[in-house]
Amino acid sequence: MRRVAMWSTDPVGELMAGPGIRYHRLSAELARRFAVTLVAPGDGVGAAPYTFRAPSSVGSAGDLDVDVVVAQSLPLGLARGFRRRGVRVVYDLYAPALVEAAAQLAGEGDSSGPRSVRYEEVVAMTRVALLLGDAFICASERQRDHWLGALAGLGRLTPTVYAADPALRSLVEIVPFGLDVASRSQTAGVAKGVLPGIRSSDRLLLWGGGVWNWFDPLTLIRAVGRLAECRDDVKLLFLGMAHPSTAVGAMSMADRAVTLAAELGLEGSRVFFNRGWVPYAEREAWFAEADLGVSAHLDTVEARLAFRTRLLDHIAAATPLVVTRGDVIAELVEARGMGRVVDPGDVDGWVAALDELLGDDGTYTTAQTAVRAARDELTWSRAAAPLAELIERVVASPPRSDGSNDAAVVRAALTLARSSIGRRGFRATVAAAGRAISSGSRR
Repeated sequence: MRRVAMWSTDPVGELMAGPGIRYHRLSAELARRFAVTLVAPGDGVGAAPYTFRAPSSVGSAGDLDVDVVVAQSLPLGLARGFRRRGVRVVYDLYAPALVEAAAQLAGEGDSSGPRSVRYEEVVAMTRVALLLGDAFICASERQRDHWLGALAGLGRLTPTVYAADPALRSLVEIVPFGLDVASRSQTAGVAKGVLPGIRSSDRLLLWGGGVWNWFDPLTLIRAVGRLAECRDDVKLLFLGMAHPSTAVGAMSMADRAVTLAAELGLEGSRVFFNRGWVPYAEREAWFAEADLGVSAHLDTVEARLAFRTRLLDHIAAATPLVVTRGDVIAELVEARGMGRVVDPGDVDGWVAALDELLGDDGTYTTAQTAVRAARDELTWSRAAAPLAELIERVVASPPRSDGSNDAAVVRAALTLARSSIGRRGFRATVAAAGRAISSGSRR
């Protein structure tokens, strides 16, 4: 039996955002076929079919007796150590880190100084992944084109690689996010008739994930304010304002959303914010109460490459969607008639779409039926199948012998060191570097 380690940088446990959920569910599916160890921060999920370990328990590459590691990112020492030990590494590129980092930092104002160093860190670590990875996964065909272009620019699309697999699926495969069809077994209310200001009879718009700098909650809030002029039963709830990982700080767009709702006199009456993060085991109840799932963004390259993972929870709950045009989920919504798609920044379009779905039972039922029909195509078992096949192909392939990529590791280490010196000082940085180097070199 193949031995596979899934390495998550996001917490896996009671509170989980998209990456943590992805690694928990993929690990559970892969465990039907492989011996799986999930390495992640957090306390883990009870009764899981895989072995759970904390990252602190892996001091060196030799501490994981596996054939393959699947990870979004790895510490440099471990990445080098796995490579030297012949362990294959599949990098998970489903979150386009370079674009998200640019969007986040651009939203925080001046991009010089420490912010530019932070972006250089993302660039350096992405370059290491692209050069050292044996194979890669992403979430959509658009993302696959993006990463194939990046790999081509780094010389990874050689004639030998092309001759062996002209479609290059052995190099970059699509492994989307999945969903679990909601059981609707929970009967206790969580929002309607429970949260002050939201009545049992109200129509609830649910923003199911976080509010990051690349989103556009402001257009949606303005649309809800407009709807409030003609109907008093439309309420908008942002379900998560604080990321469960302490490594992800608050973003300025979240503050701007709260400020705008207050300025328009909507906070607490039409627009509501959950300041924390809903536990993973309880999320189904919240999505089950929503009348519409909503997500909005501006016209950016981030949107083109995005795969809005939280929208799948709405699909699992058979909830129609109103979303901004531009990402692959919006394409699915429009093609299947699963709700309405609105142009970026179009307040009038949002008002019309929301009013149409909430004001016409026939239109709403048609959209809901379309959502139900799409659910079976988006399950976790289907999402994980290409990854299982890729793992088999990677293990069976000859190991890559190119040792010229050590320079990329050195450049990345220098970039991280520069950033660390600014945050922690010289001595602490030297000590951390020594630990990282030894972890990669110990056998």
